[in-house]
Amino acid sequence: MHLQLSSAATFAVGFLRSLVKWTAVCSFAGWSLWWVAAHARPAEGTAFVHVVTNDVDVSVDGISNHVDEGSRRVPIEYNLPVGKHTLRMVRGEELLYEETFEVRGGDEVVLVAYSQNAAPAAETAKTPAEWRQPMVNLRRSDRDPSSLAFGAL
Repeated sequence: MHLQLSSAATFAVGFLRSLVKWTAVCSFAGWSLWWVAAHARPAEGTAFVHVVTNDVDVSVDGISNHVDEGSRRVPIEYNLPVGKHTLRMVRGEELLYEETFEVRGGDEVVLVAYSQNAAPAAETAKTPAEWRQPMVNLRRSDRDPSSLAFGAL
């Protein structure tokens, strides 16, 4: 026995089938665009390390730099892959400072390595809490002068 549908019912069934198909296609397209946007960030970021102690070795994930009086005034720049990293500052065999931090794609992380045991120089006579404030993560778009609204109040 074959069931016959009226033309209105046939139209409604066809319309529902088309609606389900287009919903599935649009959902897949939206998910695909979201995935591409989520993974479109650069695969690395930058960490700037300011060191306020002399005659130490500073390393991030085993990449080491020696810091003396002359180089102490210039931050050390590390281009790092996205993820967690460890900053260490040592003098000889003594670990003076250690911090774990995270780098996101395209971001710049500013870190300050200090020794609580060492007396700071007169020009940097601040407490460790003042050295750490504020901790800033800057995205490149935050530094772009063309994105600033000059003259707007």
